[in-house]
Amino acid sequence: MPPFKAALEAQTLKASRVSESPLAVVCAIEHGEMILKNAVGLVADQAEPFVQFCERSQYTGSQMVVGDARTDPRVADLSIAVNGAQVVFCAALPIHSPFGNVIGAVCVADTIAHDWTEAQELRITGVAGSIAALLESQLPSISGLTGSSPVGVMTTDAKGTIVFTNAELEHVFGYEPGELLGQHIKVLIPHELHEAHDRHVSAFIATPESRCVGRGRLLAGVRKDGSPVHAEVGLSPIHTEAGLFVHALVVDVTERFRSEIEQRRLNAELQQKTLALEQFVYSASHDLKTPIVTIEGFAGYLLQDLREGRLDRLEDFTLRITNAAARIRRNVDDLLEISRAGYKDVPEGEADPSAIAVSIAEHLRFQSEQAHAIFDVQPDIPAVRCNETRLRRVMQNLLDNALMHAKPEGEALRILVSGSRSGGHVDLCVADNGQGVAPEYRERVFGLFERLDSTGDGSGMGLALVKRVAEIYRGRAWVESSPTGGAAFHITLPSAEGRNGEP
Repeated sequence: MPPFKAALEAQTLKASRVSESPLAVVCAIEHGEMILKNAVGLVADQAEPFVQFCERSQYTGSQMVVGDARTDPRVADLSIAVNGAQVVFCAALPIHSPFGNVIGAVCVADTIAHDWTEAQELRITGVAGSIAALLESQLPSISGLTGSSPVGVMTTDAKGTIVFTNAELEHVFGYEPGELLGQHIKVLIPHELHEAHDRHVSAFIATPESRCVGRGRLLAGVRKDGSPVHAEVGLSPIHTEAGLFVHALVVDVTERFRSEIEQRRLNAELQQKTLALEQFVYSASHDLKTPIVTIEGFAGYLLQDLREGRLDRLEDFTLRITNAAARIRRNVDDLLEISRAGYKDVPEGEADPSAIAVSIAEHLRFQSEQAHAIFDVQPDIPAVRCNETRLRRVMQNLLDNALMHAKPEGEALRILVSGSRSGGHVDLCVADNGQGVAPEYRERVFGLFERLDSTGDGSGMGLALVKRVAEIYRGRAWVESSPTGGAAFHITLPSAEGRNGEP
């Protein structure tokens, strides 16, 4: 007997046994035509009335239970008898594919009346599920019901050899029709997960039962071209005389997985920006409030002196008010520069860090002479893909910062501008031989309005702008000790040559 016929015979016998009924029929009807029939306890001509009863269950898609065929009007047109004995009890259940299609029915009957219990219904439903998987994996006409399904279908034997796939599963994993047949299921699983897969298979074979493997988490797979795929998988065991088979439904959720990852990234980015905005508002309000208080205070003193006719402090108070107003103006200008640094419509292009650094050093000649500073610019710093104006602001702030705060003792200030390419980025560095930045302040110096030296003239936003530009280009900015003992400020920007040295 062919393996499929033997397996179907075994399932029909099982239907008879679990329902405690001596007669059983399994049939599949498509487009009004019988495409399969198997019976237990009946000869060919005796099965026909049961086939008609099965048809009714298949077409209605619901269970039919007849307690007494002699009095039930639903079967009055059917002559259900076996060897002259009237069939009293008859029950039929539709066989559903995993996608809800009714692809057949299983009927059990008896010439003796008995109850149809919930336990019997549950057991026969399990048999119907096993028959459904068997029919789909073996009969082309019924397998066609899953051929256009948006869900992948696959059947393997107990050793993991693939014996059936539908078109959607082949499409999901990038294989040609029939190419997966005979291959081991591990070809669809990343190599690093093979050991875990073996453990799961052993556990399933030990206690084979239907389960949704991907519930609460996503399973990782691999396509033929090596690209990843994420899926939810449902498993159903098929018990046959030829052994255990596993029927799998595979739902491709790769796009949903990517969307969720992107959503989490966006949420994290939004949370970070919200926190940065809160810090920005706090810092801005604090640094703008200080000169405003100065203006209010000295304006009050000035008004009081004018009322009393005192003019000796007029120039001093007016100068203090003017300086405070100038500080507000600088702070506002710096805030605007920080906000403009984030504009996305700024034209991009190649920028030459060496040429820009030399230009700024020449512009700062007077300040460098006053500070007895020497600029040393590496002539061949790799080009970066960055808006030139943005890069100029970055270099200006880094060189200004070195001139303003690097104060070596007993020797001339030396400021070295260098850069090197690593992967797809260029690491730009401005190092000095000054006093350096203590480790506990190396994060803080990039914050808004942060000034470690309260006697300086800066607004405390130059390094914040450097960090903002680095973030725009998915790079980073940091400070560490320089080889000469001072501070080395770094910023990474995209290389104009790309990751592989190509434009």
